[in-house]
Amino acid sequence: EKNNTLGNRIKSRRQALNLSQSELAKQLNCTQAALSQYENGNREPGLNDLANIANCLHTTTDYLSHQPLILSNAIKRNKW
Repeated sequence: EKNNTLGNRIKSRRQALNLSQSELAKQLNCTQAALSQYENGNREPGLNDLANIANCLHTTTDYLSHQPLILSNAIKRNKW
């Protein structure tokens, strides 16, 4: 479940593109500390920042924010 958090998806996409936190932060025009907080789940980016992150990581906001395990657990509970 932890791999499907927003922060972990940002981090995995960043690593897949061989970008350091400081390189991505520079592209996003934010601090490395802010990016680190996003990746660690201590802070959530606003919608504009999320769109910018998705763009820089060549992915979509849907991919970054989607949490399929939560949805599948809800489906199991409700037996849909």
